[in-house]
Order: sequence, then C-alpha cells, then structure tokens
Amino acid sequence: MGDDSDVLFPLFVAELLTLTGAFSVVAASLLGRTTLLASFSRTARLLALGFLTVELLVPAWLYYDIRKRGGDRVWLHASVMPVVNLLAVAAYVSERKTLED
Repeated sequence: MGDDSDVLFPLFVAELLTLTGAFSVVAASLLGRTTLLASFSRTARLLALGFLTVELLVPAWLYYDIRKRGGDRVWLHASVMPVVNLLAVAAYVSERKTLED
C-alpha cells in the first residue's frame, strides 16, 4: 500500500457514496417513498437496483480482500467505476494469482 494510491482513497469513498445515493433513490422509488423515478417502469427500476447492487458489492469485496491480503489500493478506485469495475476485478484477481505463484 503505497503513498501514491492513498491519494485515490477519498475518490473511492466519494464514488461509493454516489453509488449508495443512487441505490437509495432507486430503492425508495420501488417502495413508493418518492415519485422521482415514477416515469420509469417497475421492471426498469428493478434492473437498475440489481445493477447498483452488483456495483456496490464488487468494491466491498475488493476492499475486504485488499485489507485481508494487503494489495495495491489503486484497485479500489477502479472497482467503483460502473462497468469498468468488472474488468478491474478480473485484472486484480489475475494480478493476485500472478503474485501468489
């Protein structure tokens, strides 16, 4: 965990909070607590909620794994970017396996 990657940690937290906010809004619209997304169908909102769930679970798992194994924290920043995070996790796991060998 170098000093260079610690600069990205506040961005990781900001991106994670943004995803959490989006998750909250979609979940609230599904529960009928807000009409903000009422123009979208229930199916679209359920798909969005599923997408956001995956987008939140990926960085949570990566953060846990990096804390447990002690990896490069730059992967945290990449893990929060939507869609890119799946590629980042694949690259992280590949790097981890290479380092273990």
